Amino acid sequence: MGLYCVYFNDQFGGRAALAGYVQTRFGVQLGMDWGGGLPVGEHVSDALDAALGADDGQFVVCTPHIGGGGHWSVLMGGAQQCLEVNYGDIVAQLSAASAGGHVLLACPLQAGAWFEYHTGGALQRRWAGASGVLHANMGVPLNSFDADFFGAYFDDDAHEDSDILIELAHSATGISLDDLRAPGALCPIF
Repeated sequence: MGLYCVYFNDQFGGRAALAGYVQTRFGVQLGMDWGGGLPVGEHVSDALDAALGADDGQFVVCTPHIGGGGHWSVLMGGAQQCLEVNYGDIVAQLSAASAGGHVLLACPLQAGAWFEYHTGGALQRRWAGASGVLHANMGVPLNSFDADFFGAYFDDDAHEDSDILIELAHSATGISLDDLRAPGALCPIF
């Protein structure tokens, strides 16, 4: 199905929010090297490639110094991981992780896309569409890219391409596709 990315921003470069989310969502305590920014795990030179090759029992964490002026950490994994939990739990966990900053989820769906933006402990923006149907369009657009590409309709050609989610995340966080190829850590979750 593809790759999902969760972008975390807080006063600790996203590391505290990311570690809290992983603890709540997967029940895994991430050992963090707060100086270097990488969690304890198998270090990889290209986080994006590692995430694309990881199995369902692993996720990849990018270093917090990528993109957005050094204020973001990124968790990546297979989209199926993201969808294998009660939707209400995901919303609550992402909102909790955003209490001290911002969280952006970008997840491809089969023939569609889903993203959410949480800040201050609450869901602020959600957009989801699949197979020609718009399922959610809630909140104020994040920026002009969001307003231009994620409106009140579903466009099969645009929204079925997962690259549009990477572009949206880049416009909101400053983290580009090339930034996702930074060193990271592959951590088991099961």
